[in-house]
Amino acid sequence: MPSCGLKAVVLTVVFIPVAVATAEPDGSATRISVLIAAQDVFSRRTAGYMEHLGAQRFDREPGWQVVDTERLFLQEDSIPPLDSFNAAVRDLSAGLRQYENLELEQAVASLRRAVDGFEKTPQVLFKSRVKSYLKAFTFLGASLILHGDIQGGQEAFRSLLVYDRRAQLDKSLFPPGMVGTFEAVRRDVLDAPRGSLSVFTTPSHGKVYVDGVFRGVSPYTVEKLPAGRHLVVVRKAGYLIWGGTARVEAGEEQKTRVRLVELHDTEQVLENLNAVSAELDEDDDLPDELRKRAASRKLGRFVLGRLQQRGQGVYYLVCFYDLPSGEVIRSHEGVVNQEERGFANTVDAIFSFLLTGREEVLKSAGTIAVGGTLRLKDEELFQEDETPIYQRWYFWTACGVGAASVAVLLTLLLSGGEEQPKSQILLEF
Repeated sequence: MPSCGLKAVVLTVVFIPVAVATAEPDGSATRISVLIAAQDVFSRRTAGYMEHLGAQRFDREPGWQVVDTERLFLQEDSIPPLDSFNAAVRDLSAGLRQYENLELEQAVASLRRAVDGFEKTPQVLFKSRVKSYLKAFTFLGASLILHGDIQGGQEAFRSLLVYDRRAQLDKSLFPPGMVGTFEAVRRDVLDAPRGSLSVFTTPSHGKVYVDGVFRGVSPYTVEKLPAGRHLVVVRKAGYLIWGGTARVEAGEEQKTRVRLVELHDTEQVLENLNAVSAELDEDDDLPDELRKRAASRKLGRFVLGRLQQRGQGVYYLVCFYDLPSGEVIRSHEGVVNQEERGFANTVDAIFSFLLTGREEVLKSAGTIAVGGTLRLKDEELFQEDETPIYQRWYFWTACGVGAASVAVLLTLLLSGGEEQPKSQILLEF
C-alpha cells in the first residue's frame, strides 16, 4: 500500500469517534408474537413459513416490536445468556480504543477475542446486536492491514462480506487504498465458486437462519453460499434456540446436523398448544393459558393460527387478539398452497389485513384465499362476488351441457322414422 495512504489512515484514525451501540427496542412499540400451529405433519413446513412471514410483516411496520414465538415457551433461565456477548462487546470497545491510539498489536488481539465471543452466541446476534459483530470484523481488517498483515486484513474483510455482501467501508473514515482493498475482496467473494449448506434437525421443521437471514424450514439446503464461515441459528417452539457456525467450501456441500434440546415441559406445552389451536374459533377469546403466557412477556397483541392439510392446499384460520382482554380484533381463513407462485405475497396480504383491517390489501395480492371470511371486531364482512352471471364459468358449463342434451334429443327425434310426428318437438329451458 502506498505510504501516502498509510499517512491518511493515521490522520483519520486519531479522530474516529468509536462507540459500541447496543440499542434497546423502543419502549413505546407494541409487542406482538405470531404463533402458527400445524394440526398434522403435512402442514408443519407451511406453518414455519407462514409464522415467519407473518412476524416479518409486523416487524417492518413502524410502532411494532416482534417477540420471537420461541421465547413464549422459554423459562427466564433458559434464555441464552448474554455473558459471552457482553464480554465480546467489552473486547470490541477496548479494540476500538487501541485502534484509535495506533496500538495495533493490542487492537488485533482484542478484536479477535471480540469476534470469537460473538460467534459463541450467534442466537443473540440479531437486529442491532449484529452491528457489533460486523464492526469487529471491519476494524480487525483495518488493524491487520495497518500492522502490515495485508493477507490477514483481507481475510477479515472476507469474513465480513461473506456474512453481509452489502457491507461498505466509510470512505470518510478509511483511506482510498484500504477501500480499494475492501472492494477487491468484495469482487472476489461475489465471483468465486460457491458451495451449499444443508441443515438437518431433530426434530425436523425448525426455522433455519443463516447469517441472520431466514432461509427455510428444516431439513433445508441453502444453495450458492460464498465459501467461508457462516452463522447458523435454528428456532423451534418448545426447544432451546440453537446457534453455531458452519464452514462452507467452494463447490462442496456442507452438512450440519442439529439436535434441538427440549425444554423441561415441552411435551405438555405442545399438547396444550395443539388442543387450543384445534378448537380455535374466530368468535372465542384467546384461551386463558396462552393469554397469561403472552402477558408474562408483556405483549400487547397476539396472533394465533391453525393449519391443516386439505387436498392440494392447506386450510388456515388466523386470529389477531388484543391483550390483556384476549378479544379477537380480526380473523381470516382460507386455503393456501406453499408450492404455488405468489405464496409469500398472499401470506403477506393476509397479515396486512389483520394489521390494518383494509380488505383491499387481499385483492391487491392477486389471490384471495378460498373460503375466506373477513371478520372485523363486532361485525361480519362477507366477500360478495360481483361478477355478472354470464361471465362465470358455471354459467357457460351449464349452457354447454344443455346444448349437448338438446342436440342429442333432436337427433333421436328426427331419425325416428316418418311415422313420428315431427311437429310435436317442444324445447323448454
